[in-house]
Amino acid sequence: MKKIKYVILLLLIILNTGCWNYKELNQIAIVSALGFDIEEDEYVVSLQVLSNQKIGSGNSGELEGQSPVILYIGKGKSVRDAITEAMLSIPREIYLGHIEIAIIGEELARKGIMPIVDFLLRYRKIRKIYPMLVADNDTALNILKILTRLETIPSNNIKELLEKVADEKSTVSNRTFDEVLECLYVPGREATMSSIQKIVYDDEEKGETTENVESLLPNVQLKSGGAAIFFEDKLRGFLDTDTSVGYNFIRNHVDNAHISFPCDDEDNYGTAFITKAKREFKIEFIDDKPLFNINIKTDAVISEITCEIEVEKPKNIKVIEKAINKRIKEVIEEIMSILQNDFKSDPTGFGEQLYRNHYKYWKKHEKNWENIFLTVDYKVKVETKINNVGAISTHSRKRDEDEQLRK
Repeated sequence: MKKIKYVILLLLIILNTGCWNYKELNQIAIVSALGFDIEEDEYVVSLQVLSNQKIGSGNSGELEGQSPVILYIGKGKSVRDAITEAMLSIPREIYLGHIEIAIIGEELARKGIMPIVDFLLRYRKIRKIYPMLVADNDTALNILKILTRLETIPSNNIKELLEKVADEKSTVSNRTFDEVLECLYVPGREATMSSIQKIVYDDEEKGETTENVESLLPNVQLKSGGAAIFFEDKLRGFLDTDTSVGYNFIRNHVDNAHISFPCDDEDNYGTAFITKAKREFKIEFIDDKPLFNINIKTDAVISEITCEIEVEKPKNIKVIEKAINKRIKEVIEEIMSILQNDFKSDPTGFGEQLYRNHYKYWKKHEKNWENIFLTVDYKVKVETKINNVGAISTHSRKRDEDEQLRK
């Protein structure tokens, strides 16, 4: 009798397993990107939804001219209200589990992003590892309207653009939602995000149509900008790409970067490709005031040199290394000046270093750190080692000089 009960129980378990909440692809609307804006004290939420018909079509000519994504827009007094209104136009259940990016319009970012953070944090079905961006001098809606060419899905295009630029140039602050959360709640470090902007070459309105992906030069392209700097949950401003590299040097987030430097007194420049960078913080206290020593060591390759200098000579390599050191130091000093004098915000993590390593000082001065940071002292030391001068060991003008001598 017991064996029969066990068999029946086993059969019930087997029959009741499986995806109980499974839905077919044609029953859901997959949201690939979210956009958040503010308009007349109401939130505007844009949902970029994949066109299942376009993506799943095996006949590329059958659906030619159709957009691979659809934008749905909703307004409301809260973020949830705005999404609910957008859902009134969507004949399927929205699915937020595959969001690739979330974009916040500049106006909303300056007003404060905590309502957005609250919604994204509470909604259980949204992953927390997608990039967060700010639309530079634009709305999130306008950015999400642009169709892209290399990647069919615009959100994929933006995500891959950020990853590529972060890996190869270190000019962006490629922060995912969970990393932004950490900055908002960890003492001593303000938040940063990547920024995105439109570059208009011709007709801006055509950037929202399939014509934008059919021409040799698209009417509108999306470009990765510098870091967006916050104080608490409010946007303070944007860095350009050069100063963003300086910020990433301070944060120890430089994997690869290009540094241009003057190499003579005739306005000629060289470019070094940074292949490795390591930053160390050392904090001293002078009269109960912290002094931050920023020590940076880099490995570099010469990728361009327009000066008349023989790069095969060791003494000239030393000269170039000093020029690179000087330029990196200048970039770091530029970003520190902007943060202390213009944005009045500490995304560098100076305060976090005090919190983690000198807690007594931090506890004593925590409430006043935003003012202390404005005049905090720091020193920058850079050491660069050139490991390669490229495919040629002389400057490119030497061939012309040799020809002149032969004549």
